[in-house]
Amino acid sequence: MDFSCEFRMPRPSVALAIVRGSLDAGTSIEMESALAGYLGKPEVRYFVLDLAQLIFISSSGLRILMIIIKTLARRSGKLYLIGAGEQTIKLITMSGLAKLIFFRGSLDECEVD
Repeated sequence: MDFSCEFRMPRPSVALAIVRGSLDAGTSIEMESALAGYLGKPEVRYFVLDLAQLIFISSSGLRILMIIIKTLARRSGKLYLIGAGEQTIKLITMSGLAKLIFFRGSLDECEVD
């Protein structure tokens, strides 16, 4: 499966990215470039990654999560993951990032203003 990432802004303070395929060394550059436009908006305080269609994430993908977390921390924001699979959750937990990420079942369950 090829990589793709579709972005939306369901609210002015919320960016949503629907990630499909593999987020690895080759595709993380594409993801980081696409993120820049949304993370560059100071009004974005919450980022929601829909990972229901993510089939693989590498350490390069974890680096993308850290970029989002660091950017949002300066704005007192949060990173939410929805639809994350068992392997993705396991990798994030083993990396120690689970303490900085909020896992939810759907966009409606994310606490955003």
